[in-house]
Amino acid sequence: GRIIFASSAAVYGDQNTCPNGTNEQVAPNNAYAQQKHLREQLVLDHGGTVMRIGNVYGPGMSTENVLSDIIAQLDAPGPITVRDDTPIRDYVWVEDVAKGVLAILNTETTGIFNIGSGLGVSVRSLAQTILSCAGQANRTIMATSPTSTISNLVLDIRKTTSKIGWEPQTPLSIGIERLLHS
Repeated sequence: GRIIFASSAAVYGDQNTCPNGTNEQVAPNNAYAQQKHLREQLVLDHGGTVMRIGNVYGPGMSTENVLSDIIAQLDAPGPITVRDDTPIRDYVWVEDVAKGVLAILNTETTGIFNIGSGLGVSVRSLAQTILSCAGQANRTIMATSPTSTISNLVLDIRKTTSKIGWEPQTPLSIGIERLLHS
């Protein structure tokens, strides 16, 4: 009889320069994030648990994201192109997310928990990591539509770690290696 809802870090918005803790004010800035936040409130109002999950990557992930866009360019010559190389996100390996979900299922705790790496990685750093793992570290990365707008979305996972004993185990470079060779 317990409700556990998989929400999104997107409910925090992307303007906070510090990692977002579960007590932070949310700022959902698009329809997806607004709908996630509305559903969170329903779950919390009924004594449930909300998991705000970062940018999940791994086998079976969507092809509609920056990580997939970069990987798709590995076999083509020329620079790796991204729209903007400055946004910072919290990338978390899919198996670490699954273990986080299991940890929450195995506790009686309710409330909001962040499931992420707790580390911010810019799109440029992400591309550099992918290129390094693919043996193409010398390739150029080019931003085609850079902006001066701050876009930062990183999760503070300390509450999750202390309350349910979960923390991610897979560094980004190891996850990328696994993804490229799966």
